[in-house]
Amino acid sequence: MSGIAGDGGDQSAFELDPTTNVGMVRLLITDVNEADPLFTDTEIEAFLTLESGVKRAAASALETIARSELLISKKITTQDLSTDGPAVAAELRATAKALREQAAKDRSDDGLDPSQALLPRYSFPAPVSWGDSYL
Repeated sequence: MSGIAGDGGDQSAFELDPTTNVGMVRLLITDVNEADPLFTDTEIEAFLTLESGVKRAAASALETIARSELLISKKITTQDLSTDGPAVAAELRATAKALREQAAKDRSDDGLDPSQALLPRYSFPAPVSWGDSYL
């Protein structure tokens, strides 16, 4: 079941193999409870599709959890219980930011330089100087 989407997702869709991209994202976001995963494999694959690389996908997943934490776990204090959803969300966003910074420094994350355009760069020949000659 997807805890974030709450759609009763397919529990059989759970990949924790750290040699796969889905498994690596799960490890980075500590989504390792097979009985109650935060995301389905399909949702993690969507993060991988939206982002370029495992660390960026994990950062996006953490940001999604942070938004959910803000919506669900407001700051609550009772006599014997205290929860601080905004503080948890802030920590998740800080972790996501750190992952994005690591991904920017780590070229092996996805093999792409984030500053490169998706289109190839073409080099054009130097302009021809015709000088005083006429054709």
